[in-house]
Amino acid sequence: MNNKKSALKISLKNWYHKLQCIDLNFLQQITNFIELITFSYKNYKSSGFILHLGIKKQTYAYGQQVCGWLSLKHQQNSAQEIRILSGKSIRKVAYGANMVVILTENDGQIYIAGNHKYWPKSADQNGQEMRLISKTKQFKDIACGHSHVLCLEDNGHLYTIGWNRFGQCTSTIEYDYENLIDTELTNIRTIACGWMHSLAVTDDNRLFGWGCNLYKQITDETDTKITKPYLMIASYDDHYLYINDKYENISAGECFTLAITTKNEIRHFQNHFYVDDFSVSKFGDSISRIQKSNFQVTEILSLSSANLTCILYENHQNLSTIFFIFDPQSLLSLTMIEVTNFQEIFYKFSTIPITFGWCENIGRYDSNLYHYFMSESISATFDCPDSEVNDLRFEFPHDDDNDDDTKKGIRYIYVQRSYLRMVSEYFNRMLSNEWNRQKSIRITTISYDIFYQYIQLLYFGKIHLKIIWNKIRQNLN
Repeated sequence: MNNKKSALKISLKNWYHKLQCIDLNFLQQITNFIELITFSYKNYKSSGFILHLGIKKQTYAYGQQVCGWLSLKHQQNSAQEIRILSGKSIRKVAYGANMVVILTENDGQIYIAGNHKYWPKSADQNGQEMRLISKTKQFKDIACGHSHVLCLEDNGHLYTIGWNRFGQCTSTIEYDYENLIDTELTNIRTIACGWMHSLAVTDDNRLFGWGCNLYKQITDETDTKITKPYLMIASYDDHYLYINDKYENISAGECFTLAITTKNEIRHFQNHFYVDDFSVSKFGDSISRIQKSNFQVTEILSLSSANLTCILYENHQNLSTIFFIFDPQSLLSLTMIEVTNFQEIFYKFSTIPITFGWCENIGRYDSNLYHYFMSESISATFDCPDSEVNDLRFEFPHDDDNDDDTKKGIRYIYVQRSYLRMVSEYFNRMLSNEWNRQKSIRITTISYDIFYQYIQLLYFGKIHLKIIWNKIRQNLN
C-alpha cells in the first residue's frame, strides 16, 4: 500500500454553493482544502473551511466558527489569511469539535487553535490565536479526536495533547493543552483517532489502542476507559482470536475501530452499541461480506465524530478500484453503494458533500491544465537560486568534458517543492516519500538537459525540442 495515490482527490466545485460569495478567481487557485464537519446524533455541523493556495503558500480560514478560533473576523465574501502560516506548505489538517490542527510540510511543525473551556489563555485573555505546539520537535503526522490530538514525531515517538477524560492522552490529569504528553510509544508508523479513543500501529505492525472503551472499540475487557496503550487483538464470533494478525492501517469513528491487516483483510473492533439494532446488523453484515469476499481492502476513511459512518475502498480481483460506502445511521444513505472513485460518491447521492480528510482540489485543472492558474511570480522564479520560494534544488554531476558552455562540477536546477507536487503526480509521490524533506536531490539517471526541459514543461507548458534532439544526436554519435 505504500506510494499509492491518495483517494482524497475531489473538485472544490462540490462546495461552491457554500463558498458562492467568495471570488471565483480565488477559489480556482485553491490546491487543497477541508471542511470541518462533525456529526452528533445524526445532526450535521460545519465549523467552516481551511483553504490552501499551494503556489503562493498561503492558508486561509472561512466560516464564523473557525475564524473565531483563530481570532479572525469572518467576512462572508472573503476568506481570511492565517498569517502565521504564510510561506508554509501544508501537509495535513485535522480537527475536532472545537479545534483545528495543522501540520506543515517542510519543517514538520504543528499549529493548533480552538476554544475549549480548558484552552490556555493568552496575555489578552483571548487564548484563541493559532499557536505552535513545539519549537524543537519535527513531526510527520497528526490525528484529532473530539478534543485531543496525536502528534507523531519524525523518529516515530508519539505524543498527545488535549482533553483526557477517558485516558485518550495517557495522562493522569484531566486535560493539558500546553504541554506535549509522552505516550512512551516509539517506532510508531501510523496513527488515528476516534472521537474519544486513540490508535497507533508500530513499525512491526502491532496495533495499540487507549481511551474510551465504552463500546469495546479497543478490547472486550470490562474497562470503560483505558489510560495506557493496550495491545489490540481482533476476535471473531466472540471466541476466535486473530492472534497472528499484523496491521497495516487503521481508522476509527465515534465508537468503533477498523483495521487493515498486512494481508489486506479488515478487522472490526466493536461489540456493544448504542445505535438501533437495524443499524448494528447492517454494519456487521457489510463487514462480514468484505471479510468473506475476495476483495482486498486498501484503505479506510472515517469521520471520527460519526457513529458508524465510514468509506472502505478496495482492490477487486479484476484490478479495478471499487469504493464502498457504509452508512447505518442514514447520514448519507440507507444502503451500501458501489462507485468507481471518490468524486462519484457525490454524484450518486443527493446529499451534502463530505471531506474525509485533507483533500486535493482537482477542479483547479479545469481550464488549460494548470497554466491558467500559474501566476507570473511563480514562472519568474524558475531556476532562480536567490528566490525565497525555491526550497528545493536538483543537482547533476557534470559528465560531459567536451561541453565548453559549462565548467566541470555540479549543475543545479532550483524549484519550488509545493508547485512540483501540485502539477506532477510523480513529484508528489517522490517528495512525499523518498525525497521527503530533502533540500537537495542528486540526479544521476537522467541528463541535466533532459531533466531541465521536463521541469520547464511543468512550469511553462513548453519545451525546446532542438536542445533535446541535439543531445540525442550527441549520444548516438
